[in-house]
Amino acid sequence: MRTWSETSEEIPPRASVSTRAAREACRRVGQAGESVAAVALDLGLGWGTVMRAVAEHGTPLVDDPARLAGVAALGVDETAYLAATSTHGTEFATGLVDLTRTAGPARLLDVVPDRSAVVLSAWLRDRDAGWRASMAVAAPDPSAATRARCAPSYRTRSASSTRSTW
Repeated sequence: MRTWSETSEEIPPRASVSTRAAREACRRVGQAGESVAAVALDLGLGWGTVMRAVAEHGTPLVDDPARLAGVAALGVDETAYLAATSTHGTEFATGLVDLTRTAGPARLLDVVPDRSAVVLSAWLRDRDAGWRASMAVAAPDPSAATRARCAPSYRTRSASSTRSTW
């Protein structure tokens, strides 16, 4: 029996999927909104392989500050993603979305753990001062609890939109 090997720039050493397939999986999950499971099934790959590809190719895209360019209206919404059990309380996340778009759904900018004003303020402080200054409107989740938690970060203009004071 004879064996052979071949190298290619498209397939890094010890990779289980080509760079092109990994990029496509990341695009489908990140931009097209498909589930990791659906993409894995379609590509004939395991869930973990696709999730690693999404993390590897998506992290530089998420970390790029240019992805926030053009955002003038920020939506803030809390979501319970893990229900309470006898061993832990309900866990929440805060979703931050670009409401500037005039067509199509809002663009998800980030999801941060918890739902406190501290978490929101920290996320905003991590953004460039110029970006914060360009924010014209912030639209919080309309619940009274969210508005109260975020009150130090903005002043209310109406029930669903606010003038930025970040």
